[in-house]
Amino acid sequence: MLSCFLVSRRDGAKRNKFLIQGVECMSACSRSCVIAFVAEDKSTYLFGDLLVDSSASAVLQCASQYYAKPDGSLSWSERPEPLKKGILASIPPLSKWTKLNVNCC
Repeated sequence: MLSCFLVSRRDGAKRNKFLIQGVECMSACSRSCVIAFVAEDKSTYLFGDLLVDSSASAVLQCASQYYAKPDGSLSWSERPEPLKKGILASIPPLSKWTKLNVNCC
């Protein structure tokens, strides 16, 4: 599993900064080896089609970038190469949606 590989590659300074956790299913069966970056008040990013052995460093680098940004924004140009191609979703934080004044129902 990629999550076990990532935990073993994470350096000591980042070890307690963010959680790496495996999950059973992320409903991306045709885009195997999927990761997500999720945090309160930050955008959520979902990436797929990652190669376990060659993308671990890029995932950790991108996770550090995500952690460092207050809003979690990860522009295409800032992401490591393996995470430029495999983006499946970028979802604005829930707090952004709750601030909208939508009277549709």
